[in-house]
Amino acid sequence: MKKINFSKNDKTTILLVLFVLFFSFAGSLFAKEVPTFDLDTSQLPTVKALEVIDPSLASIEVVENRYGISMSGTFTRTVGINGFPGVVISPDGFVVTTAKNMEDALRINVIVANKRYTASLVGSDKFNDVALLKIDNPDTLFEAASFADSDKLTQGQTVIAVGRPLPNQQAATRGIVSALRDYFLPNGYLMPNMIQTDAHNFTFNRGGPLIDLTGKIIGLMSFSVQENQGTPQYLSTSVLDLNFATPSNIVWESVYKMMQGEEVFHPWVGLGLRPLDDTLAIYANIPEEYLGKSGVMVQDVDPNSPASRQGLSRGDIILGMTRVRRLYNGEENTSEEIVSTPLELAGLIRDSHPQDTLGFVVLRSGEVEEFLMSPEDRPVEALPGTV
Repeated sequence: MKKINFSKNDKTTILLVLFVLFFSFAGSLFAKEVPTFDLDTSQLPTVKALEVIDPSLASIEVVENRYGISMSGTFTRTVGINGFPGVVISPDGFVVTTAKNMEDALRINVIVANKRYTASLVGSDKFNDVALLKIDNPDTLFEAASFADSDKLTQGQTVIAVGRPLPNQQAATRGIVSALRDYFLPNGYLMPNMIQTDAHNFTFNRGGPLIDLTGKIIGLMSFSVQENQGTPQYLSTSVLDLNFATPSNIVWESVYKMMQGEEVFHPWVGLGLRPLDDTLAIYANIPEEYLGKSGVMVQDVDPNSPASRQGLSRGDIILGMTRVRRLYNGEENTSEEIVSTPLELAGLIRDSHPQDTLGFVVLRSGEVEEFLMSPEDRPVEALPGTV
């Protein structure tokens, strides 16, 4: 028999082939069959939520503004898209979007279910960034979206920002509720329980609904910090690209009043506030019995405000607030609150009514005084950051 001589490379190749064959055979002995299945995407929570909200989504065209008719037939601020997003909230054709979207609008079209209608601007709440439209002469009943209670939102809850940039196209981004905080908005207005989310606030969904996994409205996509080139008060200036939505309860409060033909009232007395820390307390000569218990400092007073007219001034320490509310039956309801933070006092002012009498318990030069006033509707030219 003739001896076959293998080169070193041939031997290496043969060993590799035998190695692969061995482990292939061994693997086949122990391998288990991998089950396969078809993914039914219709059962995914996000998909189901988008299916619920889809019939209520609207695309809004501003075909004429106070500067004239745009060449494209839509407002030129709609960069790269055909319309602003909105959502139908009643079968007879009330539609909600942001006030910013409807700035200077004179003639409006609303597209729902691939059909274009003319619409009218019912009202605009610039402080809460809510605008209400009404479709003119609707020929059908619309599928209206439902509102959820935004006071029941929890941090970490999944949310979806959705809009309809084109009549036949839905666009959405998903995220979570990153935070629920009271914020001073870029216009200086205090918004309670503003929804901060990492669901991106793009042009196609700004003014559209923020929904939960049941497809209900929990907010209205409003603005991002990066867009406004600043940050809400109490946030670090290094924070960028934060997305915010107006809570659904605030949206509904505004649109309900507009539906009734009422003006939206934004209680305001004209006070700029700051926290009262121990250093400030010592500097202000606060009596020992008040130290660490309550108090906020007046940092600014709008010169054209109820607070200014009643004599409150910079440096005053507000220890608490009383409120006398006249009820519909002629009776009066009185409440007293001790305040320890600016947001607490701002919240009490925001919850007041035009007919309420507010009493601010103030420490000035070691003496406690009470200043009485009624809130007014916040003017556009109000000193930023005042409540």
